[in-house]
Amino acid sequence: MMPEKLLGSATMSLSNFYCYLPVDDELMNWGAYVTSVGRVVIPTATRYPPPGHPAIYDFRWQVGRVLPEFAVILITEGRGIFDSKETGHVAFEGPTMILLFPGVWHRYRPDFETGWTERWVCFNGEIAHRLASQKLFDPLQPIHVLNNEKNLTRHFE
Repeated sequence: MMPEKLLGSATMSLSNFYCYLPVDDELMNWGAYVTSVGRVVIPTATRYPPPGHPAIYDFRWQVGRVLPEFAVILITEGRGIFDSKETGHVAFEGPTMILLFPGVWHRYRPDFETGWTERWVCFNGEIAHRLASQKLFDPLQPIHVLNNEKNLTRHFE
């Protein structure tokens, strides 16, 4: 694969970063591939999600969204709300991992009074679908409260 194929849309600042990677047939043949990564700090009393994301990833709380891929969202600070057709409304606080699934309607946002620090990776491929079909992760249990997120945070960074 040529290096230029790896380049996607990206933005970066001291505390915020996101990158959306192009996907082609060659990449899809690998069985697993990353489509997006990022980190964002959402201060208190701030609009969520911040603007600038491609339409497929952007959403409004009132509407929610459905992604064509999997995602792992890591919230390391703050508290918020997650809602999906499968789980209903779930409040959480502190280090939390949220798993998103292709074709599953969902929405989430930080608490207006606390904000949060969020990291994510979106991915897809035959291997991810095979793991999901074996119930290694499940849309009925997308919220995982973490006791020690430091190692996971390091891997995200």
